Amino acid sequence: MEANNINIEEFSEVLTDVRKAYRFTYIFQRRVMDLVEFIGKYYKFKYLGGYSHYSKTILKGKGKLRDSAWEFLPMYHFEFQFITPEIDNRQLIFSILCQCDTGFYDTGLSEKNKDSIDVFKSAEESETFLHLVFREINSDINHYKNYMYKTKSAKLIPNNSFQFNENELLIGQKFPLLNFFDENRTKLSLIEFDNHCSEYGIIFRSKIK
Repeated sequence: MEANNINIEEFSEVLTDVRKAYRFTYIFQRRVMDLVEFIGKYYKFKYLGGYSHYSKTILKGKGKLRDSAWEFLPMYHFEFQFITPEIDNRQLIFSILCQCDTGFYDTGLSEKNKDSIDVFKSAEESETFLHLVFREINSDINHYKNYMYKTKSAKLIPNNSFQFNENELLIGQKFPLLNFFDENRTKLSLIEFDNHCSEYGIIFRSKIK
């Protein structure tokens, strides 16, 4: 609905919806952050920080008025990073990617189209995923994204074309966020991920006391 095609009463209703949307977004993001904290404690990994993947991170006082509005919504697609303890002479980065909306990625469009929300796959057809990824400290999370965001496969295994050398590891799995609805479902999902990783020698959970 374009602003110049509505009257002031309709615009007042829009503003009410905006206020509700912001409050709902707060509740959703708080729940995701609590979930990420729970997963970090499950593994006893140290939290490193977070990175926005769909937009740039706006530093204090650096937001520009002609920037994409997505720059002001950084948790639309966000990576939470942890570092593992050193076990068997190996220390890895553990990433939790919260992909709130696959609508853009499902279109196959390039980054220059990220503001074209009218061509995104519909919200009803799109999905919300949580990706759990183990990777080498110096590896690029985009190698995971380049494959897993284009495939219906739920798992990425090592020793494929995305492994650059025999010493580098990249392994991950994506889950519908609904799989983490409550603590019991969350633990079952984490156990499934643990089993996937253990097939390839990544067994952090069972070795942590």
